[in-house]
Amino acid sequence: MESAEEEQEARNEILLTLEDVAEVFNVDVSTVESWVNGKLLHAICIDPQSDIRFKGTDILKFICEQPQELVFIPKLGN
Repeated sequence: MESAEEEQEARNEILLTLEDVAEVFNVDVSTVESWVNGKLLHAICIDPQSDIRFKGTDILKFICEQPQELVFIPKLGN
């Protein structure tokens, strides 16, 4: 569960959906779910039906902390 401060901060930030993050990394949604379940990627639960969102800062942290083999982002526009 998120702290009240983190929830307020998330309300002020644009959040990405599970599908958005899968598209960013060019992976299946299940891969992103496994990153969350493995505590590699932090997610915010926004409702009791397990709807989750991701802060941009958490995505950047994930990119910086993971081995390149895990996080491959193809060049855009080529």
